[in-house]
Amino acid sequence: MSVGESHTSKHDSGLDTMDVFVSLFAAAVIAGVVWSVVFGVFAGAAYGLEYFQVELPQLAADGLRIAGSVLPWLAAIPAAWFGYQYIVRLP
Repeated sequence: MSVGESHTSKHDSGLDTMDVFVSLFAAAVIAGVVWSVVFGVFAGAAYGLEYFQVELPQLAADGLRIAGSVLPWLAAIPAAWFGYQYIVRLP
């Protein structure tokens, strides 16, 4: 290989830009699905408690409300990270 060819040849040293964007988009979709499932569980629990008129102590009701707003995000962030790591390794 001549000096001119070595400067113009393509080196496969990293990921292609399109692969990174596709992996990021797929990780965002995975995170959205996980967020919606966890949010749906807590929304369903809150609806069921209201529908069946179950009275919870104030501490339990506040804990359910806080968990319903925090846990979907805490589940979605690692799901996005692991989804990205998995998808970026696919051929």
